[in-house]
Amino acid sequence: VEGSRYVRFSNQIQFDAAGGNSLATELRTAVRTNQVELHYQPRVEASTGELRGLEALLRWNHPEQGLLPPEHFVPLLEETGLIVPVGEWVLKTACAQNQAWQEQGLPPIRMSVNLSSRQFRAGNLVEPVVASLAAARLNPRFLDVELTEGTLLSDLEETRRALERLREIGV
Repeated sequence: VEGSRYVRFSNQIQFDAAGGNSLATELRTAVRTNQVELHYQPRVEASTGELRGLEALLRWNHPEQGLLPPEHFVPLLEETGLIVPVGEWVLKTACAQNQAWQEQGLPPIRMSVNLSSRQFRAGNLVEPVVASLAAARLNPRFLDVELTEGTLLSDLEETRRALERLREIGV
């Protein structure tokens, strides 16, 4: 029939569905047992080679598969809602690491942290940023937040207010 479609059930579909649930369970365990970690990627001025900043990048140190890049697990963090607490942990950890490096005598540098659209939708974006900066005693001018275009467009007015508030505090 025109416009109709069918899907043939297979053991592979069942396997994929079970694997997704298994991965979600593993990811919950990973978050609970500190298998997620931050790596810091330098941002370098191409023309001069000067270090301009660092970007905090989330990785999953899977016990069997090794270090997994974000495309293998961030969508699942988003889907399960774990991205909100993990995102807050990323903010706290990146701010604390930046301040620790400064206290060890390294020159101050801007740290970039990616924020999820789900963190925006949770309605508590500014507070975790402020709390992370305060806990680390990090000057807000040394924190950059990065947002995807989808985040910016999801609720323009709320996004604008949050970004203005972050700018007011120096982020």
